[in-house]
Amino acid sequence: MALLRSLPREEANDHLFVGRSSVGSLSLNAMGGLLIRMKIAPKKAVCHGFRATFRTWVADASGFPRWLGEAQLSHSKGDALEAAYERTDGFDLRVKMMQRYADVIDQRPVDDAEKVVDLGERRSA
Repeated sequence: MALLRSLPREEANDHLFVGRSSVGSLSLNAMGGLLIRMKIAPKKAVCHGFRATFRTWVADASGFPRWLGEAQLSHSKGDALEAAYERTDGFDLRVKMMQRYADVIDQRPVDDAEKVVDLGERRSA
């Protein structure tokens, strides 16, 4: 939280991560561009991997309902009928879910990075 509080802020801009424009947030390509500049993407990581990792955790280990993970990723609701009856964004539950996810990530030992399998190599086999 101290790191987040130390980020530069712009008056009248409610976004946590401020983009080049004073009226909005980061561009759609900001994260991908950062990974490229860090020489991580595209060989070791892509933005979608962060989203996919979160969504897999929601499904396999979180205990939270599927729809909550979908809402957090800003995915649209399944069909018109579901959308008509689903009138909540689940904000309070999403806060709890994201705190639990942050706790899980924070507890992961650094050594686990060595256990990551590069699926790109396996695809070509």
